[in-house]
Amino acid sequence: ADLYERLQGSKQLRSVAAHRRMKTLEEVQHVQTPLIIRFYYLVFPMFMFFCAFAFQSFFLHLATHFYIFYMEEEEAFGITQAGHARLFDLVGNSVGFTVEGANSDHSKGAIIRGKVEIPTKILDASGAIPLMLCVTAYTYSACKGRFSIGLWNKTFIAASCMAVLKGVFDVVTILPDSTGWRNCKDRLGDDALESFRQVSFANDGFTALQRMITLELFGDAGKRVRYCAD
Repeated sequence: ADLYERLQGSKQLRSVAAHRRMKTLEEVQHVQTPLIIRFYYLVFPMFMFFCAFAFQSFFLHLATHFYIFYMEEEEAFGITQAGHARLFDLVGNSVGFTVEGANSDHSKGAIIRGKVEIPTKILDASGAIPLMLCVTAYTYSACKGRFSIGLWNKTFIAASCMAVLKGVFDVVTILPDSTGWRNCKDRLGDDALESFRQVSFANDGFTALQRMITLELFGDAGKRVRYCAD
């Protein structure tokens, strides 16, 4: 027993034993991950994020439809003529009444006129800049030989979850557009507004869903349709 403990604690003996178990690159070539599997783990996360982003975009356009529907419904009853409005759900109403009830002239009619002016270019940049940083970081790590497929997958899984949750939450909590109802109509344009007006889930849900999917895939006369509501 004493001899076994001494041999077990010998660093030289363990080093020699480990050396005999080491394999060369040629010897383990047949157990490496096949190229097609590597390609799958590289491409599938991107495809998953693409699907999640498309899901988010569809739901954002769905929220835009409901925002337009309820704002124009209120205008039909004359409620927004004085600059006030009631939105789709309780959360939207609560936020709207808080904004409208603030003790300042700028807050009066903010749902129609807008509370914060945010240029469209900044809105576009808020999505483009993180994407560019992500691509730059992974390109740099690949050039340095430090690319991690595990981190790559985790990044796209997290991004996919965030995209799905953003789309769902935007539909269930339709808040006032920060730039105002007027700017929303200007941003969409008359043709896109008319396309959203033709969608009616109350009368024919299936046809309305088809129109929304068509609008999402092909846009309005081939043009990109922007979003409204927050």
